[in-house]
Amino acid sequence: MSLKESIGSCRSFAQVGCVLCWWVIAGTELILVEKAAVSFLGDFLQSKVADVQSYQIKKRGMIFPLREGDLHEVTSFLKQTRLECVFEDKLVEEWSSKAWQYVVFCCLNRLAGAAACPSKGRWTLSERRAAESIAGYVQSRLARDHRGAGLSEEAWQKELASRQVGYGGEEVSICHKLSWEQVLPGLPPETHGGCVDCLDWVGPRTREFLLSPQTLVKDVAEISLPERMGRIHAVEGDILKIACELVRRRICTWVPLDNVFEVRGRKILNGLFGVAKTTTLESGAPILRLIMNLTGSNSTQRQLFGGCSTLPMITSWQSIVMEDGERLNMFQSDMSSAFYHFVCRCAGLHIFVSMLQSREQTWD
Repeated sequence: MSLKESIGSCRSFAQVGCVLCWWVIAGTELILVEKAAVSFLGDFLQSKVADVQSYQIKKRGMIFPLREGDLHEVTSFLKQTRLECVFEDKLVEEWSSKAWQYVVFCCLNRLAGAAACPSKGRWTLSERRAAESIAGYVQSRLARDHRGAGLSEEAWQKELASRQVGYGGEEVSICHKLSWEQVLPGLPPETHGGCVDCLDWVGPRTREFLLSPQTLVKDVAEISLPERMGRIHAVEGDILKIACELVRRRICTWVPLDNVFEVRGRKILNGLFGVAKTTTLESGAPILRLIMNLTGSNSTQRQLFGGCSTLPMITSWQSIVMEDGERLNMFQSDMSSAFYHFVCRCAGLHIFVSMLQSREQTWD
């Protein structure tokens, strides 16, 4: 069985990890004779390549290259296992987590400029912390796994293209359908929705725009509407339940359809979709952040330029010089459901709203 055939035979993300790990650990001889394998894994697995930094002597405190450490078990096991056995459900369930960790180790080592495959040796404290972090992300992804009849090459490409890294460093998908049980845990507490009046926290110019939102609207001739207006991605039957809960928690309000802003006879509508958090339900399904997709309304408004360019970037801290006896304290904070804590209570019309499917009410 070739590399491409073996990956194409996988029915789950867990199986893919076991198959890839087998090829990396036990498929060395096959890689050298199969064209696709040479193209995909040949250079990646070379122990010595041009322009690769030598890590013969690992300095104290360095993480890379990551060594084998506790993953020596998966190495020993897969070396003695035939490729056709790697697809067995019992084996996949037992070894998929460590298999994916090993594959990730290879990728990170290669990116660091070292040989991909981890060398033998016990983990240092820093390596163990890195390994535990990687294991956590692997487990989170495996918890969202699904088993099916297999994915085509196009389906895998679409799956990978739909993934990105969030601001917290976690893997998130671009879009999930909203469901009641997945959205509810991610909403702010009942008493916290729209509980902070943003007019108390902004400057005079921003306050003026918030109190008179119509001044931000472009002239009709300047507006270029997106080809696809906002769409609500939700499980059938759950959207009205979710909408009523958002109104109850003061995140949204009901708005008559006649009050919805129009451009050239077209209602300006926004959308909703979910983005997975790292936490999951007992069923393994991810808890979803509720994201309001404002492509429709954004296209009708002028851009306000804030003071982001004056904020300190991470590289600006490199030039700080500390004298003897001095100490620098740095702090940061994060606010859960921050966007839905703030509200602007003004007399202006709610002109930018999302339509609740085909119903005669809208919500913003």
